[in-house]
Amino acid sequence: MAGSQWVAPIAMVHAYFLQGQPIGKDSINFLDHGSQLIYLSSVTTRLNDDLGTSKAEMKRGDVPKAIECHMIQTGGSHEGAREHIQGLVRDCWKKLNEECLKCCLPKSYVETV
Repeated sequence: MAGSQWVAPIAMVHAYFLQGQPIGKDSINFLDHGSQLIYLSSVTTRLNDDLGTSKAEMKRGDVPKAIECHMIQTGGSHEGAREHIQGLVRDCWKKLNEECLKCCLPKSYVETV
């Protein structure tokens, strides 16, 4: 699905405004300060999805996901690639939690993201 990497970030920006936040230049600038939060949340979601659906998608002949890309890039095993992606997810979660603590966006929005 072309452009699907933008679905989660766009949904998160819409969620900000659906929570009753005003739409204006200040709110756009405000959201820019949360871009790392949105990015890390999206990456974590994407990688977790790949971990859960990778085998079925390989059987269907779907486009390569993170696990298959890592296997192709390194010549490694499926299990080794899964472990690598799980490590990336753990690192993303750590960074996401750190970002949540220092983020200046409204708490309700941070919890949504």
